[in-house]
Amino acid sequence: MYDLIIEGATVVTAAGSRKMNVAVRGGRFEAMAVPGTQVEARQRVSAEGLWMLPGAIDGHVHFRAPAYSHWETFETGSRAAAAGGITTVIEMPVSTPSVADVETLEMRRSVGERESHVDFGLYAAGAILNRRVTQDLADAGAAAYKIYTIGLPEDRAPDYVGLEVKGNSQLYQAFADVATTGLRVAVHCEDDELAAFFTERLKAAGRVDPSAHSESRPPVVEAASVARIIALAEDTGVRVHIAHISTREAVEMVAGAKERGVDITAETCPHYLMFTARDQERAGPYARMNPPLRHHEDVYTLWDALQSGVVDSVASDHGPFQAADKEKDTIWQVPPGVPGIEMVVPVVLSGAVNGLITPEAAAAVLAANPARAFGLAEQKGDIRLGLDADFILFDPTVSRRVDINSLFTKARECCRLYQGLSLKGQITATYVRGTQVFDGESIVGPAGHGRFVAPAR
Repeated sequence: MYDLIIEGATVVTAAGSRKMNVAVRGGRFEAMAVPGTQVEARQRVSAEGLWMLPGAIDGHVHFRAPAYSHWETFETGSRAAAAGGITTVIEMPVSTPSVADVETLEMRRSVGERESHVDFGLYAAGAILNRRVTQDLADAGAAAYKIYTIGLPEDRAPDYVGLEVKGNSQLYQAFADVATTGLRVAVHCEDDELAAFFTERLKAAGRVDPSAHSESRPPVVEAASVARIIALAEDTGVRVHIAHISTREAVEMVAGAKERGVDITAETCPHYLMFTARDQERAGPYARMNPPLRHHEDVYTLWDALQSGVVDSVASDHGPFQAADKEKDTIWQVPPGVPGIEMVVPVVLSGAVNGLITPEAAAAVLAANPARAFGLAEQKGDIRLGLDADFILFDPTVSRRVDINSLFTKARECCRLYQGLSLKGQITATYVRGTQVFDGESIVGPAGHGRFVAPAR
């Protein structure tokens, strides 16, 4: 007898869509059959008219646990993930202390295992410049590494130990070290010298308005950094991941690198798919993120790149803060980052309903591609026999407007960029390893249900 059977859903995966009954036993997908096939199960769920998709994998979240519990915790952040249809998160190493040693990784793992509603992996610092420590972190189960090429906040220096590189020689060494592990390294691609140049020029002109932020990081800031990353990755052989890609220029460079056989993946974020620099004016400090919001042609380019596979995935870059952190006298004082973990799946699937991408491409960028990129494809990312039964049910027939007051993140007040956004479709349920964690309105799964996942190596 099966534990659970989902009946009559249109099962949507990267490989195709088909109306099926799907049976779960022991937390894994155990059987699939055409509707009408008689099977026994302890629980039956009728999903007629719904899409059943693999649970999303968000490869870029900042919970900052446990140092910044006033911003987010593993418990609150994973609740938001579950409500947003995300069944696995990969958390960035930024906190005090940063994940620059095995002890900190193990501490963060214990916090996640105690608090998380969804499965999770952990990034490690990628610019430690010590090959032995880098290898130890891989052996301890790190999912990937993270590096910044941009100047970081001086008042939060402990959060970024082992994450920042100074110059090409350090970046080359960091890439060479990570390459020996076989894991992927995610890079925040902005050129520090150019960003400082444009910022100082705007400050000298007396600009303190929200739009000055967008102007301080024009597309060339991202493009220059992506070009450098590709060149060094190609030479060192490291598996590289471009974080939060936002411009047409960067997309074209990634496409060219893939054509040459570089092992490169790229992600974008829901805010780059829905908003432009004009929304920076509307939402003010609540729309300050790095890279900044771009222009309509970049938005269209990103949707096209998701459909074609040039951009592999959509991740939240979930950056939780409180309103007091955002309400400053000038835009330069505002910390960059927006919460978005509950927007990834709704934005992408709304795009699928509206025809911007196919449902199958949506399943690829939300689940199959990030599972492959981070070594989880033997466990997750698809509705396939033997894999973890992570999935969502989605009603494509309804429309809704985002009400940030109903969000689950502790940082809901800082989600004002999304307030009132019109979306097609609604997540009606989220399951992690066959256990329901969200019923369309409430979190129903327990804290601590989440399991630590490490990549196959």
